[in-house]
Amino acid sequence: MPIDNQHRNYLGKVNAKYIDSAGIVFHKISVDSNSYLNQLIYQNPDVASIHHQSIHKLGKDFKISALSIDGKIIEAIESTLYKNIYGVQFHPEIAELYDPNITFVTPNNFNFKLNESSLKFHKLFWANFSERLKNQKL
Repeated sequence: MPIDNQHRNYLGKVNAKYIDSAGIVFHKISVDSNSYLNQLIYQNPDVASIHHQSIHKLGKDFKISALSIDGKIIEAIESTLYKNIYGVQFHPEIAELYDPNITFVTPNNFNFKLNESSLKFHKLFWANFSERLKNQKL
């Protein structure tokens, strides 16, 4: 199965230099051109996923911001009412993604490291998140 069509790691563990993380797969997402993520996009960025569930029916007043490349998984959503309410299915919080010395190796010997544009996407994601938090009116 092509890596971009894998949403859950059925192969057991993913090993990385210095860490041992279970269940991570890496794939690209497709960002909607009318979403908050679009300002961060550089092609279709690679993301880390640990899917075991996903959105089946979108809630009221939400729209899809990103999908998996195969269109099967909603990868990001955002509120149509409030600009600071959004969510992602992928895992940008995995600190090891940002370490240039770490290469993830899956049991099928697929080596993964964020490329420069995907790394920039993730860093801009956090910058955007921080800016939204800073500008939030309490």
